[in-house]
Amino acid sequence: MGRGDEASEPLIDIYKCPNVKVEEFSVFANTCASRPTRAPGHVQGTFALEGLLEELAAELGMDPLELRKKNYTTRNEGDSKIPYSTKGLDKCYELGAAGIDWQRRNKKPGAGAGRKRRGLGMATQIWWGAGVPGTLADLKLNPDGSVEVICGTQDIGTGTLTLIAVVAAETLGLDPQDITVKIGNSDYPWAPSSGGSQTAPSVGPAVRDAALKAAQRIKEVAAKKLNIAAADVIIADKKLYDKNKPENALSFKDAAKELRRESVFHGERKEPQEGFAYNTFGAHFAEVEVDMETGRIEVKKVVAVHEIGRVLNKLTAESQVIGGVTQGLSAALFEQRITDESTGTLVNHNLHDYKIATAKDIPEIVPIFVDSFDPRLNNLGNKGLGEPPRIPASAAIANAVYNAIGVHVREIPMTPDKVLRALKRKEERS
Repeated sequence: MGRGDEASEPLIDIYKCPNVKVEEFSVFANTCASRPTRAPGHVQGTFALEGLLEELAAELGMDPLELRKKNYTTRNEGDSKIPYSTKGLDKCYELGAAGIDWQRRNKKPGAGAGRKRRGLGMATQIWWGAGVPGTLADLKLNPDGSVEVICGTQDIGTGTLTLIAVVAAETLGLDPQDITVKIGNSDYPWAPSSGGSQTAPSVGPAVRDAALKAAQRIKEVAAKKLNIAAADVIIADKKLYDKNKPENALSFKDAAKELRRESVFHGERKEPQEGFAYNTFGAHFAEVEVDMETGRIEVKKVVAVHEIGRVLNKLTAESQVIGGVTQGLSAALFEQRITDESTGTLVNHNLHDYKIATAKDIPEIVPIFVDSFDPRLNNLGNKGLGEPPRIPASAAIANAVYNAIGVHVREIPMTPDKVLRALKRKEERS
């Protein structure tokens, strides 16, 4: 197998186990085309690996969280290669366990009683999200004090417009609404496609680089007006002022007037420091209730903790996590592609027959971040968040079901009929 086989990645990388052999291959089927949604390969690989660890922990009579901690590593490829630049997974475990009250779990899977059984489960996540060096962005500073940021990236609903405005504004001491963002045009400075959780860690640092250059230039302009050294100029709250004498200040707009003409500053995302692995990490903790008579599963709560370097915007980051958990829940309990056995044709190709989670199915979702600056990756210290929240969600829910009923369904969606068949197999074995 190659290092880039995405379903295999969690199996060979996340835990301390340097001697792993994985065979991965594709199977061609005479059916309609299918497409991945979020984190292709990793969702499937994580579902298999994390379910295996849950059953292994039960066989050992060990807390499954302790089993994962026992096999923790700070170097990639099973502890055999280079160190991770940052790995806050241990903190994710700590915060997630506290958020779900992990001590409430059944010490033995299926140990509860009654028609409706509660269970707690968790799953771990690894992904890439280091971004693409060479990403470009321009920042235009006009004499009227207006600011434009121009980049050939796109916003597919992940908050790219917001993060660009936030990064530029904070660097220049302005408000995000003061920044005009221009994206989505191939004539603009180059940026990669939106995929692989690479947009924010590619575009953000390029914008930051351009904004830092603009900030330095306007500080030099202000320094002459304030009769001080440029190194003594502080830029904040739409002002430039003397750090030794704050009342000696100039507004951002007045400083910009001195430029006489528009100034364009070119930013670029630089290469990360060599010798380190750059990955995102996370852990999801889920609580479910299973009806032993009907096989129906209800997810009660999900605590989703992620380490993605520096969080650029908490609101949009939390939205990413809530969306990823929702997709994971929907896939775990409802979404099933049904094909005609004779023709391979999809027969449930509409939202009436292809079931997805609705608002009534969504539990309490608690997003938590281990906000840790990665000094080696880029000038913002941020990593990508697009795919990570989707990766462990289904596995955490499945493990919670296992903890509740004492048998793994092992296949998603975990529809009531599959749950009842799993319970029947358990009964026949006992």
